[in-house]
Amino acid sequence: FLAFVGAQVTRIRFWRERQQTLNAGKIFIAAMIVAFYGSLMIWNYRPLRYQLVLIYAFYAAASFALTAMVQRVEKLEASPFSYPFYVILYVLVLIPVYQLYHGVADNYGWEFSYEDNILKAAFLALIIYAAVLLATFAVLQRRVRLSSSGMRAIVVVILLAVTIPGVLDYLYWFQRPTYTIDENGHDLRQVTNANAGLSGPYGPLLALESGQRAIIHMFGVSHADPDLFQKLPITHLLLDRANEDLARKDYPSVMDSAEHVLTYHIGLEKVRLFRIAGHTGNPDADKYIPTDFEKAAVALRFDQTGDGVMLLDRFLKAYPKCASALELAATNAENNGAYGVAESMFKKSVEMSPTNYNLYAQLGVFYKDRYDKTGDVRFKEQGLKYFEGALKYAPTVKSIARAYVELKGK
Repeated sequence: FLAFVGAQVTRIRFWRERQQTLNAGKIFIAAMIVAFYGSLMIWNYRPLRYQLVLIYAFYAAASFALTAMVQRVEKLEASPFSYPFYVILYVLVLIPVYQLYHGVADNYGWEFSYEDNILKAAFLALIIYAAVLLATFAVLQRRVRLSSSGMRAIVVVILLAVTIPGVLDYLYWFQRPTYTIDENGHDLRQVTNANAGLSGPYGPLLALESGQRAIIHMFGVSHADPDLFQKLPITHLLLDRANEDLARKDYPSVMDSAEHVLTYHIGLEKVRLFRIAGHTGNPDADKYIPTDFEKAAVALRFDQTGDGVMLLDRFLKAYPKCASALELAATNAENNGAYGVAESMFKKSVEMSPTNYNLYAQLGVFYKDRYDKTGDVRFKEQGLKYFEGALKYAPTVKSIARAYVELKGK
């Protein structure tokens, strides 16, 4: 669509003769896409809600483009395009190619940077650009003949290719609703004190349920504020892997002294909770007093079992339905050979957070280990049951699928 608009507005004849190939609606849609897309590109923080405005413009542009595909095209002997159009078309090809290349690199864990990959993306875009031009000229000059029914068939295939995956994704989501934001938000209110100051990409999200103070901040901005944590009373950070790496790069001294409290699972995303209070230089943040859970988690991590168990038991008396505390108690009991206690605690944690795939998976692994050591068929049956529960909410996690298949084959 943008290429079509660009081809028209870059022709002198279009302005001289005021041809009616473009109406105000098409010009507005094109301007809207370029303006919003361009303005969003410059910001490091551009969540999905900022991009929703483009959905309607994309739908309108797609409808114009699909309609044009089934209309009759007059044969042209010469190129209908001006020289500026060729530059515009290359840019229109380069941007999505670069973004797709970036997305593929992220998906497969490749190292990716603009400086190292722009030439590769530019060359790939050049190949696609040449193919688009050759195909366009072949159609316009009748070297490739497509009947009206053939074009309609292509349009139908395009519509089906877009619609069917979207419907399947919706059905997948509808059949596997998760409430981990709500569950983890209530859990966070128990494992941290009421005066905690939460930040990082997931801080405001979980604070919606926990009711605690939240400070919006995304890491990886062009110029990190060196005094950020001194200025703001941030006591805890909730970080996914990407933002944790950026935080360690921007604020190494703060992150080196940060204490990892626990890991939440929000959907399929692992989000780690760090306590930085006492290491930032902010007087309000330094007044924060860790909860018994926070102290217990650190103590058990450093094998201070006596203090850790005492603090955890005291915390569970106050918050017997805290999923994170039950999970920690179960893990500690299993490590110390108290398998009956571990089983009971794991099951209670699942009850408190029933859509958390990780808790199901942990219980599945627990039963799998017990079956390997005892041969008791009951453990195998229970293990398969909880692995199936984990796979219901996380069917794409390969480690769970492998463990399930392995246990089922024994």
